[in-house]
Amino acid sequence: MSVFSNGAEYIVQRQAGRARRHKLNMIIGGFFSGLGIQLLRLFTGIDSALEPLSHQLQIDDTWQAQDFARARKGVHLTKPKIRTDQKQLGAIESLLESKDAMLMRFLENPNLQEHETFTDLIWAVLHLKEEFATRMDIQSTDPEDQAHLRGDVYRAYVILTEHWIGYMEHLKNNYPFLFALALHRSPFNLPALEASST
Repeated sequence: MSVFSNGAEYIVQRQAGRARRHKLNMIIGGFFSGLGIQLLRLFTGIDSALEPLSHQLQIDDTWQAQDFARARKGVHLTKPKIRTDQKQLGAIESLLESKDAMLMRFLENPNLQEHETFTDLIWAVLHLKEEFATRMDIQSTDPEDQAHLRGDVYRAYVILTEHWIGYMEHLKNNYPFLFALALHRSPFNLPALEASST
C-alpha cells in the first residue's frame, strides 16, 4: 500500500471519527435539552451543601480545557448533601416518569455504545426512577430506606453534573451562541438559585 493510500485512509478515518463525535454530541445535547437541565435544577434544590459547588461551577467564556477538567474533578471533592424533601423528590419522580420513553431511546441508541460514561449516566437515572417507583410515600419510609434513596440521587447527581461540565465545554468550543444561552440558564447560576429559594 502506498504512502498516499495510507494518508487517504487516515483522513477518511479521522473524518469518520469527527462525524461520530458530532453525532454523539448532538445526542447528548438533546438529552440535556429534554431532561438533563431540568433534572439538575431539581437536584440542586435538595442539595443542602450547594454553595461551594455553585461557586466552583460559575463557568464563563474565559474558561479553558484545564478549568473544565478541574471542575470535573472538583465535583467529587465538593460533596453534595441530599436532603429528604417530599415535594422536591416528588417533582424528580414525576419528571423521570414523564421521560421514561425518552430514556429508553437513549439507552437503545447504537451511537451511544462507544460512550460508556454517558450510558452509565442513563442507567443511573433509570435506576433512580425505579427506586422511586418502589416507594409510595418517601417520608413514611424508614431512615435506612431514605438514606438508600438519597444515595441513588447523589450518584445520579454527580454523574449528571460531570456530563453537564463536558457538555458546556463542547458548547464553548463549537457553538458560542448556544454556550452564552446555556450560561444564562445554568442550573448552578447563583442568582437564579437564590431567587428560586425565596
